[in-house]
Amino acid sequence: MLALANGLNQLYPEQKPETLQDKAREVATFFQKERFATKKELLKMTQLTADCSKVFPPDFASIVPKDVVKAVSNNNE
Repeated sequence: MLALANGLNQLYPEQKPETLQDKAREVATFFQKERFATKKELLKMTQLTADCSKVFPPDFASIVPKDVVKAVSNNNE
């Protein structure tokens, strides 16, 4: 989750780190199916972190975690 927050920090440097960590946690929650993330879920989070600039919208306020998860799924197909 911290890697995702760092990726978001590169995309949205004008945002506070706490805000970015909250948004990263919110997005990560959509990947987690149970209490602990599985190996597959961790792989998707790694891919999301690597593809931050492709998956996240240019405007921070328009980030919708459900849409981000859908975009990651579409990129993998």
